[in-house]
Amino acid sequence: MSLSGQKREGLGEDIEEAEEAFIDLEDPDVDILDESALPVAESSDDDDDEERGPDTAAGDASGNPQENEEAQQEAEMEDLNAAPDHEPERDDAFATFEAPEKKPLHTIAVSPQDPTIFAAAGEGEDIYVLRVEDKTTEPVLTATLKGHKDTVSLLSFSPDGYWLASGSLDSTIGIWSVGFWNRVYWFTDLYGEIMTLLWHPSSRILAAGADDTQAAMWNVDKGTLAMYFVGHRGAVTCTVWSPQTKKLITGSSDGSVSIFDPKTGEQEVHISKDLSPDKAGVTALQFVNDDQCVVGCEDGTLHVISLRSAKAVSHLEELHAQAIESLAMSENSLLLLTASCDTRVIVWNVADFTPRTILEVGESVIPAVWLKPYFVAAGCSDGEVRVWDGRSSEQQPLSVLMGHRRMVLSLATTRSVLASASDDGTAKFFRFTSTYV
Repeated sequence: MSLSGQKREGLGEDIEEAEEAFIDLEDPDVDILDESALPVAESSDDDDDEERGPDTAAGDASGNPQENEEAQQEAEMEDLNAAPDHEPERDDAFATFEAPEKKPLHTIAVSPQDPTIFAAAGEGEDIYVLRVEDKTTEPVLTATLKGHKDTVSLLSFSPDGYWLASGSLDSTIGIWSVGFWNRVYWFTDLYGEIMTLLWHPSSRILAAGADDTQAAMWNVDKGTLAMYFVGHRGAVTCTVWSPQTKKLITGSSDGSVSIFDPKTGEQEVHISKDLSPDKAGVTALQFVNDDQCVVGCEDGTLHVISLRSAKAVSHLEELHAQAIESLAMSENSLLLLTASCDTRVIVWNVADFTPRTILEVGESVIPAVWLKPYFVAAGCSDGEVRVWDGRSSEQQPLSVLMGHRRMVLSLATTRSVLASASDDGTAKFFRFTSTYV
């Protein structure tokens, strides 16, 4: 369509370089694969787990004390959805958007090319496009994008800022043109909840994973399915490109990580050994250098896999007790951030994977991000956003940003604005530059 033609103009060398580094979908030798023709990947060392399955299920009946203790701990975990509203002492936001009927907002994203454009979505099924200027007192609702039939849990702008991708519990992925705000493509090739969205740096390719155990990849210029990736036996929960974008790495609720060749769809490596000792599901992936990727799991354990050796090579100290919800590198690539509903945010030294500081937040944390080079922001279950200096061991936050009544589910940041989406049905926008500089 005409928009695709417009977006390619002026990109010249960048696109050619990205294509050279990745995959030429114009190549007639690259076929769109029929899912039924794909081979079933070998299960490697996971087979023993299936054999142990019935014994594990019978644990409580046999009076296994360890399993009874684990069941009790699980029952005692805070039900964040049932938590009461918190009445904030004040509202620190300079602008607030309220969703219709105050339906919970699960995700918020900001354009990488225009820091005034935000998108927010959640249980209302619609996507709200907001413009927030520096002098804004209220966000301007510029578009409402309709089409999904269930909760929109994921939003992601393409790196070049021309597309917005949305993922929903209704098994669909929408591709929307930025500026025109019309739906350009509707991908229905996966089944079940869309768990992860991942743009290729060229903005021509979108990958996604779902709870049907598969990942897929599309050519966004053409709107066509380019590849399926199969081999997991649980939901594909997280995805990341290798640093040179030659490989697609996927994490799954089956407790494994796979490395795929995006040109062929071949599962080159399947890693499950030496990750979580309980085969806990993988929740997050983050490369820390050209070779090593940190893997976060549902039981709070963190592991390091190597692309070159194709195995787990190291483990971080077991300091989290619940699922790793956030995993992010600092701007200078020296520090790693992890956050969990266990009420801890931890900053690690990347050089040797030792903990630099352990922040005892006192509230469950789902989203945590880096602000500027070394400030850490965490969205908490009491509706507050707390900010620390990630280099310091000081427990007292530099700032506590109030305004939400319920837990914060998503954060997005520009150089001067921190945006949050909450279960209370609002998106709030905070200024932070003057607070720390």
